[in-house]
Amino acid sequence: MASFRCVPTELRGRAFALYDVLWNAARLVSLGLGGLLADALGIRAVYVLGGLLLLAAGAVGWSGGGSAALAAGRGVARVGARYNKGMNVTLLYFDGCPNWRAVDSRLARLADEFGFALTRRRVETPEEAEAEGFRGSPTVLVDGLDPFADGDEPVGLSCRVYQTPSGQAGAPTVEQLREALR
Repeated sequence: MASFRCVPTELRGRAFALYDVLWNAARLVSLGLGGLLADALGIRAVYVLGGLLLLAAGAVGWSGGGSAALAAGRGVARVGARYNKGMNVTLLYFDGCPNWRAVDSRLARLADEFGFALTRRRVETPEEAEAEGFRGSPTVLVDGLDPFADGDEPVGLSCRVYQTPSGQAGAPTVEQLREALR
């Protein structure tokens, strides 16, 4: 299933409706093609072909080749650096929390790998934090969305805590950032 976490909340209904239309249209087309193939080649050939297609799809999904999510609103699959030139990555921070420097360094390394320009924006007042939906320093926005937000984080000038494979930390790992950028 496509990843809908990159779709703005106000557009999710439309995204799910489009997904449903495409899913059902593909089912109808496959039924028609299956009937034509059964008439031309026989039913056994249709089952063999269907099984081979299922195995191929499973192999692609298992290898990670099917993990390229559609870029938010642009309809372009983001598979590697050459496709990510239009990705907007913003680091929101405030000076009272030193963890933003680690994220800044990690994102700078990933910018070369993924081919994006990093924007840094300092949040200075509680009013700015409220207006930005700033969930603590550091906050990473990918195309305007916070890939690490689960909705329970408080908004304000505070140091943010991330769940990492090693436990809680003040910054996401390089691998977590890499996954968020895919």
